[in-house]
Amino acid sequence: MAAKFKFRTLLIYTACIALLGLLGWLDYLTGYELGFFVFYSAPVGVAARKLGRWPAVGMSLLASLAWALAGSYGVPSVPAGLPFTGTMASLLPVSSSML
Repeated sequence: MAAKFKFRTLLIYTACIALLGLLGWLDYLTGYELGFFVFYSAPVGVAARKLGRWPAVGMSLLASLAWALAGSYGVPSVPAGLPFTGTMASLLPVSSSML
């Protein structure tokens, strides 16, 4: 039973990280014109529901990192107000995982 539980937990971690990678790649392709940030909450929600609070906090930090990387490498020029908005929005997954 313990081996099945560990395999299931590992499978959920892997699926959440793969989903974050896919979302980051899609966000990179779409650029800043589309508000893609809300979709990053899906892997955080799955981690919170299935794995608990602290794995969700870790997943939210990874989601923030993926979102920031997609935004910084996917956009050739960022409008003036976007860095402040990006900073505030990067705190959203961390705060939502603590609920």
